[in-house]
Amino acid sequence: MAADGRDTAGRFTLGSHGNPNGRPRREKCVTDHLRRLLAEAAAEGRSTTFAEVLARLLLQQALHGDRHALEQILNRVEGRPALTFVDPADPGVVRIIRSPVPIPDFLRGATFDDEAKGEADDGPGDDS
Repeated sequence: MAADGRDTAGRFTLGSHGNPNGRPRREKCVTDHLRRLLAEAAAEGRSTTFAEVLARLLLQQALHGDRHALEQILNRVEGRPALTFVDPADPGVVRIIRSPVPIPDFLRGATFDDEAKGEADDGPGDDS
């Protein structure tokens, strides 16, 4: 057995591997710091966190008619809605995009097609 933990064929022997210290830890990013701060209590002696305060503020803004606040709440609770596009290069193909950001190059200049989605959704009582 060689000094690096390999056998004569070059394979690692039982109990040794090529990365003894493991994967290096990633550096802290802004998101890590924000998560830590949002989990802290907003006021001394209170159990309410900054995250709860921000959620309540967002809800209040939505209730007072702020469309962007309402959109944020719905996207986080219900998930972002799927977008349906007709590819201008191939109008017979309807593409459904679950995550609309970023928009792929093939969709730039595409038109929305609500009719294509609506044909499959026709239910009982729809006489059109």
